[in-house]
Amino acid sequence: MSQTHSEPTFVKPIQKWVSESATPYVAAVVVTYLVARYANYLADRLGPDQFLIRAQAPGIYVPFVGTVAVLVFWIAYKGAMTRSRLLVGFLILLALAWLIQFALMRYHGDLMAHTVWLFIPTLLLLLFKTPSSRSVRQGLLIFAWTTAIILITTRVLEILGVIPIFQIPDGVVEWENERYWQPLQGLLLLDGRWPGPFGYNAKTGFMSALVLVIGLGIRRRSSWLLVIIGAAGVLATAGRMPYLTVASGLFILFFFGNSPVIRRIPFALRLGTVGVAVVGVGLYFLNSGTGATGRLGESGIWSGYIELWQRSPFIGVGQVGIWEAPERINYSLDAHSIYIQSLAVFGLLGFVAVFGALGLGLVITLRAAKDGWALPLALVTMYLVGGATEVLHPAWTAHSAYTLIVILAVIGAGQRVKGQVESFDSTGAVTPAVKSNAAIVDWR
Repeated sequence: MSQTHSEPTFVKPIQKWVSESATPYVAAVVVTYLVARYANYLADRLGPDQFLIRAQAPGIYVPFVGTVAVLVFWIAYKGAMTRSRLLVGFLILLALAWLIQFALMRYHGDLMAHTVWLFIPTLLLLLFKTPSSRSVRQGLLIFAWTTAIILITTRVLEILGVIPIFQIPDGVVEWENERYWQPLQGLLLLDGRWPGPFGYNAKTGFMSALVLVIGLGIRRRSSWLLVIIGAAGVLATAGRMPYLTVASGLFILFFFGNSPVIRRIPFALRLGTVGVAVVGVGLYFLNSGTGATGRLGESGIWSGYIELWQRSPFIGVGQVGIWEAPERINYSLDAHSIYIQSLAVFGLLGFVAVFGALGLGLVITLRAAKDGWALPLALVTMYLVGGATEVLHPAWTAHSAYTLIVILAVIGAGQRVKGQVESFDSTGAVTPAVKSNAAIVDWR
């Protein structure tokens, strides 16, 4: 007698979910780059040479390994290209920005990591099988939870002595203690501001701010835990930039949320109020902090980088040009501003290419905010605000947590405007659907 083997009952629902939802491949993209960044951090703390493969650090080879998983889920997903022309335009402009910045790096002789080759392929995956707004929403939650786990794990391992905390000179700690509000000083066994796992306190604080705002922007029973972890990370890093990014994100969630009272206020008035508030708070932080940290003034880092940019205003001087001029830029190899850094390295050509694309992305998120989904606008604004005083990442030639949070936010907003969402059928699996705005108010 022949014996038939039936699949376990849970296999078919999973197969159906993978084939009809973009969430698995979006989650794979998000987790890949967060794990790559954290693996690089752990390798640096425990001994970089021990984790090299063919002279490549984890931050290089982990994305290539993770992309294999992304491709498996992407091939299984029976998705389609977005119907939003604005969203297609945004992704195409990002690809053009990559081409321009890549060409400028080659022209200047700058070094680049092999992950540059993954940038456009990832954009093409997102373009030809564009995630629905619901899948993006779930991907953002996965981003927040993965980041939260990394934050907690890092501090626990530091306390246990498994990994050494990033050492800051005593003189710097004393200087910071005199100039920064540190409400968690002495708590969590911290002495001074917490550097964290994302590249000193500013970037760790920024990632914590994203966790907090995503927790508030996507309300679930467990979201309160994200808010607590994010707030603790912001307070532990105690940076002006994280405080400002949290404030900008909260302003947007409040003024563009679904509160019936707030939505009675005309959209233009709400937009103007948020703009004035963010600019006002930003100017306060700039005046109170950037001078003390050496950014402002005739001998400050910013003026040095602007002078460097003026040597080659159209195509910039490249990273090589920065390395060759440390005396004028106070020996700082980044400009402490993503805008000034982009101008100095890539000139007006590279600057306009990237921020032109991001400008279109901002328009797309504004449309979604007008329609009632404020989180994408909050995330893009936080990136733009945080970049004012910190180089979150050197260029738009390789993906990172920072590029992905912007891209996913814009895709979610673009798909939300078009009403391309997914719903659960009676079996619990997700099925593609197109609903009216009124029909999807419950999950926004």
